[in-house]
Amino acid sequence: MSVVREACDSVTLLQDGRITRSGTLLDVIRDAGSTLSRELLPLPPTGATSGTVVEALLTDTPLRSALDAIEATAPGASVGAGSIETISGTPVGRLQVNLDGRAEADRLVDALRAQGIHAEVAA
Repeated sequence: MSVVREACDSVTLLQDGRITRSGTLLDVIRDAGSTLSRELLPLPPTGATSGTVVEALLTDTPLRSALDAIEATAPGASVGAGSIETISGTPVGRLQVNLDGRAEADRLVDALRAQGIHAEVAA
């Protein structure tokens, strides 16, 4: 997928011989819930996680905004993994945030979404 990120302007996902997603590389990555988005912009491998994990996709929001929201909402959280790349001239990234509990994770998801960041509890 690194070659696709570097060489392509648009992508198409085929499953069982059918087109399931197609568009510009940036638009496909912005579709945070899609398999293709996760494969095009994966998180680096991490060690074992404990507690609750929140995953965030940054496509139109600076990393600093996400980190500020994490610090303000969940000061005990730790970023377990992350990646930032420039796709079609736009910085995009994925973060994995480890938290102690579900209530804290839900508050963080709400805070990130208020910043325009796609976020979800992953585990």
